[in-house]
Amino acid sequence: MKNSYALTSGLVLAGISIVLMLLGAMLSGALLLTLIWILAIAMTVVIPVVYVKKQRAANGNILSFGDGFKTAFLGMIIAGVISSAFMYIYANFLDPSYVDLTVDRALTMGMKFMEGNMPEDQMIERMEEIENETRAGFTLPGLAKSLFSYSIFYVIVSLIIAAVMKRSAPKE
Repeated sequence: MKNSYALTSGLVLAGISIVLMLLGAMLSGALLLTLIWILAIAMTVVIPVVYVKKQRAANGNILSFGDGFKTAFLGMIIAGVISSAFMYIYANFLDPSYVDLTVDRALTMGMKFMEGNMPEDQMIERMEEIENETRAGFTLPGLAKSLFSYSIFYVIVSLIIAAVMKRSAPKE
């Protein structure tokens, strides 16, 4: 029963992440994309909190640190794996133009930042690096690297959630 909270949390979070990713693919504008990114980060924290809280309530308002951590972390990892798999399929098979769109967005943002801040030859070199790094992010190794990086964030968030949500049995 404990793992069902992690699984459900992961599936809900993956669904939300996929919807937000698709919204980001359809919308343009730095402000909207930033808001979607902020919402995605918020959901990565809120959804595990909701399910850890449900687990604690189902257990008579008692939750060990370890159980809270496992539920939060496994839920986020499940969501990360599903979202990464969807991203790979979407970017490589369903809508390959998404990679070009993302590259264009990254180059536009990079150009705005670099203009006037570095010599043109360095800027051209950096723009090529940005394009290569962005494209590599949609390969299986690139997505695995991203998932590993995100897992560090997941560990930190899970530790905080577990510390805040743990409850011991009342002492008599």
